[in-house]
Amino acid sequence: PVAIMVGNGMGAKHGIMFKTAVSLEETGKTQIVALDKTGTITKGEMEVVQFFSGDGTIIDTKQINNYPDIREKLHVAIGKNTSSMFDEHHRVISGNATDQALMKFLGEDSYLKMKEDPSLEVFASQKFNSSNKFSQAQIGGLTYYKGAPERLLQKADRYMGTDGQLHPLDLSCINQRIDTLAKKAMRVIAFGYSEEPLQENCISGNLVLIGLAAIRDDV
Repeated sequence: PVAIMVGNGMGAKHGIMFKTAVSLEETGKTQIVALDKTGTITKGEMEVVQFFSGDGTIIDTKQINNYPDIREKLHVAIGKNTSSMFDEHHRVISGNATDQALMKFLGEDSYLKMKEDPSLEVFASQKFNSSNKFSQAQIGGLTYYKGAPERLLQKADRYMGTDGQLHPLDLSCINQRIDTLAKKAMRVIAFGYSEEPLQENCISGNLVLIGLAAIRDDV
């Protein structure tokens, strides 16, 4: 007991806290500790931690339903333009870590509702690949895009505001927020749509930016 008390005290001086005495004793047997590239210990599960519109306005991820125009387009850009899905056990499967994080953000109820909606039939699609850095899906008269901000912003000239209206896009504002998030080790994904038909390996012009999501593997 004395040794444990001393060990806890020494650890606290170096910013190390042990939850239980057993944890401290077991640490003495540790031979290998695995850390990610930033030196932090994370949950090993990506999740959406922030969403912001094309003018940089941050929208609480739990309040997205308060902006129905953005929500509708965003849900389609995620739920119908993905390699992930919910299985019979309500788990998100398939796709990469980003797709899975976005699917969890979308939620199973929204996913299943869109799956059964005949008006959201996908006529053509192209999955994400490392060369294109985006995926796309043509649904009705619109083509939806999801991918690296630098790819979508090249073609975007308008964004959907929190008022549901389309506004001219100011790239300097968006790029500043993306840079800020990148410094916090967050991955940023952009979403948009165009009235032009799907073209393989190409993002159509006149893109409307729906918004951007920041994804992170939290500590």
